[in-house]
Amino acid sequence: MLAEKTPFPVEKCPGIRVFSPIGKYMTNVTPMNAFSPCIEIFVDGACSGNPGPGGWGVIMRLRQGAEKELSGSEAHTTNNRMELMAAIRGLEAVEKCQGQKIALYTDSMYLRDGMKQWMPKWKQNDWLDAVSRGIKNLDLWRRLDELSQKHEIEWHWVRGHSGHPENERADLLARNAIVQRMMQGAG
Repeated sequence: MLAEKTPFPVEKCPGIRVFSPIGKYMTNVTPMNAFSPCIEIFVDGACSGNPGPGGWGVIMRLRQGAEKELSGSEAHTTNNRMELMAAIRGLEAVEKCQGQKIALYTDSMYLRDGMKQWMPKWKQNDWLDAVSRGIKNLDLWRRLDELSQKHEIEWHWVRGHSGHPENERADLLARNAIVQRMMQGAG
């Protein structure tokens, strides 16, 4: 189930909801400025049981202040797969805006460390880990590698469930996607 998978073009931004820096969702958030990345992406994944029904949530923000939310779910998955899927869906949404500077925020050290530390080694070892075993979630890691080649991405870790507004919103989107799936009897 995919709540929304429309592109997020910098030029037109169709269907974008704009939130004020002093509005309900944006309190205590540092506004972007001319030196900020063009696009900020906040991602989170969740699972009800591990494995079990899972969901992912994405908040995207342009430097100009426009925002867009995405979410989706899968019937039987793991938390780590949902963390990776959130990043994939966020980057797919800005795929046509190639060459943009992106700051991607996650509360998953698995995602952040995978992109910043492990992936270069995996690629050097022909997509094998340090002990020559297969890499878990390789299909998603390869897709993330492909998408990350199109932008300059800064990967940031934020502490989960610590009051970070966008992380909390992404978490809520992910959890709501699970609930919707379960209510529809699809998971």
